[in-house]
Amino acid sequence: MRIKKSLKFAIPSVSPQGIWEIRYDLRAEVPGHFHALPLLGEAMYVPEIRANGAEIRLEVIDREDQ
Repeated sequence: MRIKKSLKFAIPSVSPQGIWEIRYDLRAEVPGHFHALPLLGEAMYVPEIRANGAEIRLEVIDREDQ
């Protein structure tokens, strides 16, 4: 999997419950099993603001195999 564009800066959306969400697009190039490591984030100028997330696992299936 490749990220469509490099993610250098993102403005996250924030829900009323205080949950922050950052989204990005991926493009599948080959079929297979993939995973993205867990997110670890920190505000650049306010290091006491931190975030973490879960590992993402996904499977890309070739169109002929569907």
